[in-house]
Amino acid sequence: VAAARAGLGVLPHARGLIPPGLVRVPERAGLPALGDVDFVLVHDDRRAEAREPGRALAEAILASGDRLHGGWVDGGRGGGRGGGG
Repeated sequence: VAAARAGLGVLPHARGLIPPGLVRVPERAGLPALGDVDFVLVHDDRRAEAREPGRALAEAILASGDRLHGGWVDGGRGGGRGGGG
């Protein structure tokens, strides 16, 4: 994120969750379309201290589903170009 904010590159990020100070890269920049992303949460539900935070995180991810559509973002300077993984 720091490199993108400094105008040194771009990174893939969910459109609805773009951090402050970054902007969506326009399609005219010619970057490839991003593929699908799978969220996998692995936690030990048997451990009481991990149970509630794990469930809360899973619920937050599911509740944000409509905001989790990806796109390239940069620091708003239009300078960075490249891929991310």
